[in-house]
Amino acid sequence: MLYQGNIRDYLSKQPLLFDGAMGTYLADKYIQFGGESCEKWNLRYPERIKQIHKEYIDAGAVAIKTNTFAANAGDHFTAEEVGKVIAAGTQIARGAIEESAGEQILFGDIGPVLIGDENDAAERYRLPVDCFLEQGVRHFLFETLDNIEGLDEITEYIKQKQPEAFIIVSFAVSPEGLTRSGCYGRSLYQKMMNVSSIDLALIVFPVLSICWISCINCQENRIQNISRSCQMPVILPYWIIERITRHIIIIMQKRCTRSQSRGRLS
Repeated sequence: MLYQGNIRDYLSKQPLLFDGAMGTYLADKYIQFGGESCEKWNLRYPERIKQIHKEYIDAGAVAIKTNTFAANAGDHFTAEEVGKVIAAGTQIARGAIEESAGEQILFGDIGPVLIGDENDAAERYRLPVDCFLEQGVRHFLFETLDNIEGLDEITEYIKQKQPEAFIIVSFAVSPEGLTRSGCYGRSLYQKMMNVSSIDLALIVFPVLSICWISCINCQENRIQNISRSCQMPVILPYWIIERITRHIIIIMQKRCTRSQSRGRLS
Protein backbone atom coordinates (compact mmCIF):
# COMPACT_ATOMS: atom_id res chain seq x y z
CA MET A 1 0.00 0.00 0.00
CA LEU A 2 1.04 3.60 -0.44
CA TYR A 3 2.88 5.19 2.46
CA GLN A 4 0.80 8.14 3.64
CA GLY A 5 3.20 9.54 6.23
CA ASN A 6 5.73 12.34 6.08
CA ILE A 7 8.94 11.38 4.27
CA ARG A 8 10.97 13.77 6.41
CA ASP A 9 9.82 11.91 9.52
CA TYR A 10 10.64 8.61 7.84
CA LEU A 11 14.18 9.74 6.99
CA SER A 12 14.76 10.97 10.54
CA LYS A 13 14.35 7.39 11.77
CA GLN A 14 15.75 5.18 9.00
CA PRO A 15 17.31 5.21 5.52
CA LEU A 16 15.08 5.20 2.44
CA LEU A 17 15.95 2.32 0.10
CA PHE A 18 15.11 2.96 -3.54
CA ASP A 19 14.51 0.34 -6.20
CA GLY A 20 17.00 -0.24 -9.00
CA ALA A 21 17.16 0.35 -12.73
CA MET A 22 14.38 -0.71 -15.08
CA GLY A 23 15.98 -0.75 -18.54
CA THR A 24 18.98 -2.93 -17.67
CA TYR A 25 16.71 -5.30 -15.74
CA LEU A 26 14.40 -5.63 -18.75
CA ALA A 27 17.37 -6.29 -21.02
CA ASP A 28 18.52 -9.12 -18.74
CA LYS A 29 15.06 -10.54 -18.25
CA TYR A 30 13.60 -10.39 -21.77
CA ILE A 31 15.70 -11.12 -24.84
CA GLN A 32 13.13 -9.44 -27.10
CA PHE A 33 13.71 -6.12 -25.33
CA GLY A 34 16.41 -5.34 -27.88
CA GLY A 35 17.40 -1.92 -26.56
CA GLU A 36 13.95 -0.45 -27.10
CA SER A 37 12.92 2.44 -24.89
CA CYS A 38 11.84 0.68 -21.71
CA GLU A 39 9.27 3.41 -21.01
CA LYS A 40 7.25 2.27 -24.04
CA TRP A 41 6.80 -1.09 -22.37
CA ASN A 42 4.38 0.64 -19.99
CA LEU A 43 1.98 0.52 -22.94
CA ARG A 44 3.10 -2.72 -24.61
CA TYR A 45 3.81 -5.00 -21.66
CA PRO A 46 2.40 -3.43 -18.48
CA GLU A 47 2.35 -6.75 -16.59
CA ARG A 48 6.07 -7.25 -17.16
CA ILE A 49 6.83 -3.80 -15.80
CA LYS A 50 4.56 -4.43 -12.85
CA GLN A 51 6.32 -7.71 -12.11
CA ILE A 52 9.69 -5.96 -11.95
CA HIS A 53 8.28 -3.38 -9.53
CA LYS A 54 7.04 -6.28 -7.41
CA GLU A 55 10.43 -7.96 -7.47
CA TYR A 56 12.08 -4.80 -6.19
CA ILE A 57 9.45 -4.50 -3.48
CA ASP A 58 10.01 -8.13 -2.48
CA ALA A 59 13.75 -7.41 -2.32
CA GLY A 60 13.12 -4.68 0.25
CA ALA A 61 12.75 -1.48 -1.77
CA VAL A 62 10.58 1.15 -0.09
CA ALA A 63 10.81 3.96 -2.64
CA ILE A 64 9.44 2.87 -6.03
CA LYS A 65 10.14 4.93 -9.15
CA THR A 66 7.76 5.06 -12.08
CA ASN A 67 9.19 3.62 -15.30
CA THR A 68 9.38 7.05 -16.91
CA PHE A 69 13.04 8.10 -16.80
CA ALA A 70 13.24 9.13 -20.47
CA ALA A 71 9.58 10.06 -20.92
CA ASN A 72 9.93 13.67 -22.01
CA ALA A 73 9.35 15.36 -25.33
CA GLY A 74 12.33 14.89 -27.60
CA ASP A 75 13.72 12.37 -30.04
CA HIS A 76 11.80 9.38 -28.69
CA PHE A 77 8.43 10.75 -27.56
CA THR A 78 5.86 13.24 -28.74
CA ALA A 79 4.01 15.31 -26.15
CA GLU A 80 0.98 13.04 -26.51
CA GLU A 81 3.10 9.93 -26.00
CA VAL A 82 4.67 11.43 -22.87
CA GLY A 83 1.22 11.78 -21.31
CA LYS A 84 0.24 8.20 -22.17
CA VAL A 85 3.53 6.70 -20.98
CA ILE A 86 3.49 8.59 -17.68
CA ALA A 87 -0.16 7.78 -17.02
CA ALA A 88 0.45 4.09 -17.67
CA GLY A 89 3.72 4.06 -15.73
CA THR A 90 2.10 5.68 -12.71
CA GLN A 91 -0.83 3.27 -12.72
CA ILE A 92 1.49 0.26 -13.05
CA ALA A 93 3.76 1.29 -10.18
CA ARG A 94 0.82 2.26 -7.99
CA GLY A 95 -0.82 -1.09 -8.70
CA ALA A 96 2.31 -2.98 -7.67
CA ILE A 97 2.49 -0.96 -4.45
CA GLU A 98 -1.17 -1.47 -3.61
CA GLU A 99 -0.76 -5.23 -4.00
CA SER A 100 2.23 -5.35 -1.65
CA ALA A 101 2.02 -6.32 2.01
CA GLY A 102 4.11 -3.40 3.27
CA GLU A 103 4.16 0.34 2.66
CA GLN A 104 6.00 1.91 -0.26
CA ILE A 105 6.49 5.48 -1.42
CA LEU A 106 5.80 6.33 -5.06
CA PHE A 107 8.15 8.73 -6.85
CA GLY A 108 7.59 10.19 -10.28
CA ASP A 109 10.88 9.62 -12.09
CA ILE A 110 12.21 12.30 -14.44
CA GLY A 111 15.53 12.02 -16.24
CA PRO A 112 17.60 14.67 -18.04
CA VAL A 113 15.91 16.77 -20.73
CA LEU A 114 17.41 18.27 -23.87
CA ILE A 115 17.91 21.96 -23.26
CA GLY A 116 19.02 25.07 -25.11
CA ASP A 117 18.90 27.54 -22.22
CA GLU A 118 17.58 27.71 -18.66
CA ASN A 119 14.08 28.84 -19.65
CA ASP A 120 13.88 26.04 -22.19
CA ALA A 121 14.84 23.51 -19.49
CA ALA A 122 12.05 24.57 -17.15
CA GLU A 123 9.51 24.33 -19.96
CA ARG A 124 10.71 20.88 -20.98
CA TYR A 125 10.41 19.67 -17.41
CA ARG A 126 6.92 21.16 -17.18
CA LEU A 127 5.34 18.57 -19.50
CA PRO A 128 6.23 15.42 -17.50
CA VAL A 129 5.65 17.24 -14.21
CA ASP A 130 2.12 18.23 -15.24
CA CYS A 131 1.42 14.68 -16.37
CA PHE A 132 2.50 13.34 -12.98
CA LEU A 133 0.47 15.92 -11.10
CA GLU A 134 -2.61 14.95 -13.13
CA GLN A 135 -2.06 11.36 -11.96
CA GLY A 136 -1.94 12.45 -8.33
CA VAL A 137 1.79 11.82 -7.85
CA ARG A 138 3.10 13.67 -4.79
CA HIS A 139 6.83 12.99 -4.81
CA PHE A 140 9.47 13.47 -7.49
CA LEU A 141 12.96 12.26 -8.33
CA PHE A 142 14.97 14.21 -10.91
CA GLU A 143 17.46 11.49 -11.65
CA THR A 144 21.15 11.43 -12.63
CA LEU A 145 21.24 14.94 -14.08
CA ASP A 146 24.39 16.68 -15.28
CA ASN A 147 23.36 20.33 -14.77
CA ILE A 148 20.97 22.47 -12.74
CA GLU A 149 19.26 24.37 -15.54
CA GLY A 150 15.58 25.03 -14.80
CA LEU A 151 15.51 23.03 -11.56
CA ASP A 152 14.81 25.92 -9.20
CA GLU A 153 11.90 27.08 -11.33
CA ILE A 154 10.30 23.68 -11.92
CA THR A 155 10.65 22.52 -8.30
CA GLU A 156 9.05 25.74 -7.08
CA TYR A 157 6.24 25.10 -9.57
CA ILE A 158 5.73 21.61 -8.10
CA LYS A 159 5.60 22.95 -4.55
CA GLN A 160 2.98 25.49 -5.56
CA LYS A 161 0.82 22.75 -7.08
CA GLN A 162 1.60 20.10 -4.45
CA PRO A 163 2.86 21.64 -1.17
CA GLU A 164 3.40 18.20 0.40
CA ALA A 165 5.74 17.10 -2.38
CA PHE A 166 9.12 15.67 -1.45
CA ILE A 167 11.59 16.47 -4.23
CA ILE A 168 14.94 14.75 -4.70
CA VAL A 169 17.53 15.83 -7.25
CA SER A 170 20.47 13.57 -8.08
CA PHE A 171 23.57 14.21 -10.17
CA ALA A 172 25.65 11.50 -11.83
CA VAL A 173 29.39 12.12 -11.56
CA SER A 174 32.63 10.32 -12.39
CA PRO A 175 35.15 9.31 -9.71
CA GLU A 176 36.80 12.66 -10.44
CA GLY A 177 33.60 14.38 -9.36
CA LEU A 178 32.54 15.67 -12.80
CA THR A 179 29.20 15.30 -14.56
CA ARG A 180 28.84 14.45 -18.26
CA SER A 181 28.69 18.16 -19.09
CA GLY A 182 31.88 18.87 -17.15
CA CYS A 183 30.28 20.44 -14.06
CA TYR A 184 31.63 19.72 -10.59
CA GLY A 185 29.12 17.60 -8.70
CA ARG A 186 30.03 19.23 -5.41
CA SER A 187 29.20 22.67 -6.80
CA LEU A 188 25.85 21.51 -8.19
CA TYR A 189 25.00 19.82 -4.89
CA GLN A 190 25.78 22.94 -2.86
CA LYS A 191 23.74 25.16 -5.14
CA MET A 192 20.72 22.85 -5.02
CA MET A 193 20.79 22.55 -1.24
CA ASN A 194 20.28 26.32 -1.15
CA VAL A 195 17.07 26.01 -3.18
CA SER A 196 14.19 25.93 -0.68
CA SER A 197 11.89 23.92 -2.99
CA ILE A 198 14.36 21.00 -3.17
CA ASP A 199 14.23 18.66 -0.19
CA LEU A 200 17.28 16.56 -0.90
CA ALA A 201 20.20 16.64 -3.33
CA LEU A 202 22.34 13.56 -3.95
CA ILE A 203 25.42 12.55 -5.86
CA VAL A 204 25.29 9.23 -7.72
CA PHE A 205 28.42 7.29 -8.66
CA PRO A 206 27.13 4.83 -11.29
CA VAL A 207 30.66 4.09 -12.47
CA LEU A 208 31.42 2.34 -9.18
CA SER A 209 29.59 -0.63 -10.69
CA ILE A 210 32.66 -1.32 -12.85
CA CYS A 211 35.07 -0.72 -9.97
CA TRP A 212 33.82 -3.54 -7.73
CA ILE A 213 36.42 -4.75 -5.24
CA SER A 214 35.96 -8.25 -3.86
CA CYS A 215 37.16 -7.31 -0.39
CA ILE A 216 34.15 -5.88 1.42
CA ASN A 217 36.28 -3.75 3.75
CA CYS A 218 38.16 -2.22 0.82
CA GLN A 219 34.91 -1.35 -0.92
CA GLU A 220 33.42 0.23 2.20
CA ASN A 221 36.55 2.34 2.72
CA ARG A 222 36.47 3.44 -0.92
CA ILE A 223 32.87 4.60 -0.60
CA GLN A 224 33.54 6.40 2.67
CA ASN A 225 36.60 8.15 1.22
CA ILE A 226 34.63 9.37 -1.81
CA SER A 227 31.85 10.65 0.42
CA ARG A 228 34.27 12.45 2.73
CA SER A 229 36.26 14.02 -0.12
CA CYS A 230 33.08 15.30 -1.79
CA GLN A 231 31.52 16.39 1.52
CA MET A 232 28.06 15.35 0.33
CA PRO A 233 25.73 12.38 0.50
CA VAL A 234 26.62 9.51 -1.83
CA ILE A 235 24.04 7.07 -3.17
CA LEU A 236 25.04 3.79 -4.78
CA PRO A 237 23.27 1.72 -7.43
CA TYR A 238 20.89 -0.79 -5.85
CA TRP A 239 22.73 -3.83 -7.21
CA ILE A 240 25.99 -2.74 -5.55
CA ILE A 241 24.21 -2.53 -2.20
CA GLU A 242 22.72 -5.95 -2.93
CA ARG A 243 26.15 -7.41 -3.67
CA ILE A 244 27.64 -5.85 -0.54
CA THR A 245 24.82 -7.34 1.52
CA ARG A 246 25.21 -10.75 -0.13
CA HIS A 247 28.96 -10.66 0.49
CA ILE A 248 28.44 -9.88 4.17
CA ILE A 249 25.96 -12.78 4.45
CA ILE A 250 28.47 -15.17 2.86
CA ILE A 251 31.16 -14.02 5.31
CA MET A 252 28.77 -14.50 8.23
CA GLN A 253 27.83 -17.98 6.99
CA LYS A 254 31.49 -18.99 6.70
CA ARG A 255 32.26 -17.66 10.18
CA CYS A 256 29.23 -19.47 11.57
CA THR A 257 30.34 -22.72 9.90
CA ARG A 258 33.88 -22.38 11.28
CA SER A 259 32.50 -21.63 14.74
CA GLN A 260 30.29 -24.72 14.63
CA SER A 261 33.24 -26.85 13.46
CA ARG A 262 35.37 -25.63 16.38
CA GLY A 263 32.52 -26.43 18.73
CA ARG A 264 32.32 -30.01 17.48
CA LEU A 265 36.11 -30.43 17.75
CA SER A 266 36.13 -29.22 21.33
